[in-house]
Amino acid sequence: MRPEWESNPRDSCFADSRVSTSPSGQLRCSIIDGKLTFVKSIWKIFLILFLGLFLGVGFWGYNLFFRNTKAGLLVDTTPKSRVFINGEEVGQTRFDLTRAPGEITLKLIPISDQELLPFETKLTLAPGVKTVYQRNFSPIAEMSSDILVSYEKSDLGKASISVVTNPKDALLVIDNKRKETSPVKIDDVKEGDHSVLITAKGYRERSINVRNKKGYKLTLACSLAKDGESVEGTPVPVVSPTPSMAPVTNVYILDTPTGFLRVRAEASTLGAEIGQVTPGKPYELVEKDEKTGWYKIKFIDSTGIEKEGWVSNKYTTLATPAPTSSPSPSATPTI
Repeated sequence: MRPEWESNPRDSCFADSRVSTSPSGQLRCSIIDGKLTFVKSIWKIFLILFLGLFLGVGFWGYNLFFRNTKAGLLVDTTPKSRVFINGEEVGQTRFDLTRAPGEITLKLIPISDQELLPFETKLTLAPGVKTVYQRNFSPIAEMSSDILVSYEKSDLGKASISVVTNPKDALLVIDNKRKETSPVKIDDVKEGDHSVLITAKGYRERSINVRNKKGYKLTLACSLAKDGESVEGTPVPVVSPTPSMAPVTNVYILDTPTGFLRVRAEASTLGAEIGQVTPGKPYELVEKDEKTGWYKIKFIDSTGIEKEGWVSNKYTTLATPAPTSSPSPSATPTI
C-alpha cells in the first residue's frame, strides 16, 4: 500500500517525473509557488504604475501642446450685434469662440431700430485663456461704454492686474476694500476671483468680476459712459459714408518709482536712453518685441521731435481707444 502522500501524484506542483513527490518535495513546491505568486503581484503593481504614469504624461502633454494652444473669446453687447472677425461674419452676440491665438480685428454692428454706430477694434487672444469684451451701445457716442478683459504672458510668475480707464484718474474699489486710481498695475493680489468697481464724477459706474492667473498679466480696460446730466445738447449721430480708420492700440504708462519711464533705442535695459515718457499718458504702439515683451512706441522728445523707441512692459499696459464710425455694409463682408 502506497503512503498517503503518494496517493495522488497529480497534486504535485509540476507535471514532471523528475519532481519529487515526497513530503519534502511538497514543501519545496509550496516555496516555489509562493515565489511565483509574489513575482506575479510585483508585475501587476508595476503594470498599474506604468499605466498610471503613461496616462498622466499623456494628459500633461495634451494640456501643454493641444489644450493650451487654443484661445477663447467671449463677446457680449447691448443690444444684440452682428459679429465680424477679420472681415468675416461669424455670428451674433452673445458670441463664444475658441480659435488659434493671435491678433484679430473685431467688428460689431448693432441690430437695432436706433441709429447706432458700428464698432471696430483689434484684440490679441492669448493661448490657454479667454478674452472677454462687453459693450453697451448708445445713440450718443459719449454714453456708450465697454469693458475689455485680456491676458498677457508674464515672466514674473505673479498674478498681476492692470486697470486702464477712460476717463483716466477713475476711482477703483477692488474686492470692496482696496482703493486705487487708474491707470494702475497691481502685483500683490492673490490668484483667483476679484471684484472691481469703477467710478468717476459725471460718469456711470461699472462693476465687473475678473479672475487672475499666475504667470499672466490681466488687463482690464474700461470706457465709462457719461451720465445724462453730463451730456448737454449732444445731437444724435448719423452714420456717415466715410470709411472707418484702422483702430490704434495705445501703450499706457503706469506709475513708476521714478515718476517717469525711460525710452530706449533697443528692447533692453542695455539700450541707449533716447527719452522719457510720463505715467498716465497713452502712446501709440508701433510694434512688440516677442522675445522681451517690450513695446515700441511713438513719443515726442524734449526738443519737440517725434521719435520711436522701446519701453519695458513691466510698467506698461495695452488698450484700444474709443471706436471710429463706419457705415453698415450692404452685404456680408468676406475675407
